[in-house]
Amino acid sequence: MKAHSLRWLAVTGAVALGAASAAACSDGEEGGTGEATASGGGSGGAAGAAGAAGAAGTGGVSGPACGNGKLEGAEECDDGNFVGADGCENTCDHSCEAATDCDDGDPCTGSETCDANHACKPGTPLPEGTDCGNGQVCVNGNCVSPQCGDGQKQTGEECDDGNAVSGDGCDFCKLSCVSTDATRDCTKTGDACAGSNACDDTKHTCTAGTKLAEGAACNAGSGKCSSGACTLLTCGNSQLDSGEECDPPAASSCSAQCKKVVTPVCGNGTIEAPEHCDDKGTANLDGCDATCAYETVLRVIDMDIKGGAAPSFCSVTKNQLGNVALTPTALSTLNGDLQKGIDAGSNNLMLQLLGLQELTGTADASLEVGLLSGFLDKTKGAWPTDGQNPIDWWFTVDEKGLDAAGLPTGKIGSGALKAKVLRAGPSTIDLALNLGGSPAVLGMRDAKLRAAASGAPDVPAPPPSALGAGLSVFQELVANQGNQGLCGNVTVSSLAKIPIPEALTMGVAACQECPGSKKYTFCGKEKPVGEGCNSLLDALVGGCKGLVCALTTINPTQPDVAKPGGKPTPLSNQGALNKIPDADVADNLDAYSAFLTFRARRAHVTGKK
Repeated sequence: MKAHSLRWLAVTGAVALGAASAAACSDGEEGGTGEATASGGGSGGAAGAAGAAGAAGTGGVSGPACGNGKLEGAEECDDGNFVGADGCENTCDHSCEAATDCDDGDPCTGSETCDANHACKPGTPLPEGTDCGNGQVCVNGNCVSPQCGDGQKQTGEECDDGNAVSGDGCDFCKLSCVSTDATRDCTKTGDACAGSNACDDTKHTCTAGTKLAEGAACNAGSGKCSSGACTLLTCGNSQLDSGEECDPPAASSCSAQCKKVVTPVCGNGTIEAPEHCDDKGTANLDGCDATCAYETVLRVIDMDIKGGAAPSFCSVTKNQLGNVALTPTALSTLNGDLQKGIDAGSNNLMLQLLGLQELTGTADASLEVGLLSGFLDKTKGAWPTDGQNPIDWWFTVDEKGLDAAGLPTGKIGSGALKAKVLRAGPSTIDLALNLGGSPAVLGMRDAKLRAAASGAPDVPAPPPSALGAGLSVFQELVANQGNQGLCGNVTVSSLAKIPIPEALTMGVAACQECPGSKKYTFCGKEKPVGEGCNSLLDALVGGCKGLVCALTTINPTQPDVAKPGGKPTPLSNQGALNKIPDADVADNLDAYSAFLTFRARRAHVTGKK
């Protein structure tokens, strides 16, 4: 309280005290006759008497009285009442002189002020949740530490609705339902009969779905709804319940779900799952094989013996045949002749994917790649001469390459399809080609294949005449891109059986006798290698230069891959006709590493020849 208010209280207190003393001393006598003085020890009584007389209305002068509505003495104000905080306190002091007299020190209530009438005016409260310092926030006008449930969304909270009611959109400062959060997505229900709930991502509340009708089918027909829950049918009670096809279950005719079991019979002319086809027979290589599976056969439509190093998936990457021995000139000639035979329909190397069940070419855990040699089926019309090598053309196959069951004897095993990529090998195979105008069989050890299934799967042309519903087959195998192709090690003994190309024995490109080159003798059209003519192996070992020894076609090259358990044996053709002795090549499994690329297109086999 201010100092002048204290002085006023002292004066009024003294007057009251004097009046009390006078009353006590008069002992009932009338006052008002005494003479008041301001000094002396006894004057107190006179003063008290004067005060008493004044108070009794006997003609004495009264002191200031706070609350009488008159500004008297040391009073700062007197508004005639004792109501405080209205500018004039009940002590007749001003309620405030400055804003500092009103400020309560709480930032959340705003800054209080002192108005012209000396009354404290409240400040403007800060909005709820406003930072009021020291990590605290304003809540209901108080500066407090934030917490879940205070109605203010703070850092780390998804919401805060000021209550703990579950399922109202905000549960303990977390949104009740969020469709993108599996733990809070109420659309996931454990039972179809309960219906599908709906999660409102705006209000974050969950609306219950409509339950299925009592008795409605559920669990893919193996149950029915009962009191909002899916109850499995009582399969095995020897009674035919609703939704059951049979009961009791038996391995041969009724499944464990009381559904009829249909056992497919291949060869009965009816396509029964999981059959691809059923042509009323069980023969192989007629479009529908002995197990009623579609025969996926692809004919090679282009092939190249490659120069350069082989890809990393190959057993040997050096590529001794195409990268060291054969020059670009030789490769161009051999590959050109090879492609001419393919385009003309006279060179037909085919691949059969044995055991393939997933016909779109996407994935199959286990299969083999069979090798077939074929001929045009002339009963199907004239082969187009435009070099387009059409899809789904018809061929017969050379039965000399088939086993007793009518399947290819030559196979690249350990095959699998994954993400449309075919990997197979290593295996030992015989690769039938046409080199330099003559049939050639390359005996290849450690053969590996990498290719990609390509072309949108579609329904192939017959045969077979009918396929299972929805069955479609991929169109091509592509093996001429990066890290694709066919590689292996071509044996000395197989190269010794391949006649030397005619172009290397006569004409300006014929091999000459000079350093790094020898002359060779052609065996004749489609004649095998004999004592009087040379093999392709003779030219690989002896080398070949044409155009008066100015053009190198073949570099003299020895095998780079040894037979199993040995080392490559150097070969020499110094004898008559520059032939390598038969004793050095017969059953010789030393080899030249090789790499080829190809593309193969879907084809059909209509018989054997």
